Amino acid sequence: RPPRSTLFPYTTLFRSMIGYHFNKRITAGLGWNHRFPVNAGDLSIKQRTRVYGARTYTDFSVGRYLSIRAEVECLNSPVFSLPKQDISHREWIWSAMVGLKREYKISKSLRGNAQILYNLFDPHHKSPYVDRMNMRMGIEILLRKPPKDTHH
Repeated sequence: RPPRSTLFPYTTLFRSMIGYHFNKRITAGLGWNHRFPVNAGDLSIKQRTRVYGARTYTDFSVGRYLSIRAEVECLNSPVFSLPKQDISHREWIWSAMVGLKREYKISKSLRGNAQILYNLFDPHHKSPYVDRMNMRMGIEILLRKPPKDTHH
């Protein structure tokens, strides 16, 4: 696995996800991930090292703002050859992560979150993540159903 500075010196991540609340404790969903590594010199996007793919997740609430999170994803990522750390080719790489998600309220329809996830599945050490332990932070827009009109 290449050193951090070689793999993703600066990365912009766009992730869209949609989830469904099955009940008060369980939420599941799916989404798309796209990482754009940026060249620090001229701020251009390094196309050869971009990472993209699909992800599915399940959250199990254990408190008002705390949940256990599990994810499975398949990302198209560059694979590096050793010992030169050059990109040899691209592959679809599977990973499975589990950990904790902490949410915090920003406004009525906006919620922030922080996640600590451990990558359980990294066959052949090709994961696009530098470490097995990952920290993520994000913002969620809450879409709620309007209340049912009981007056007809």
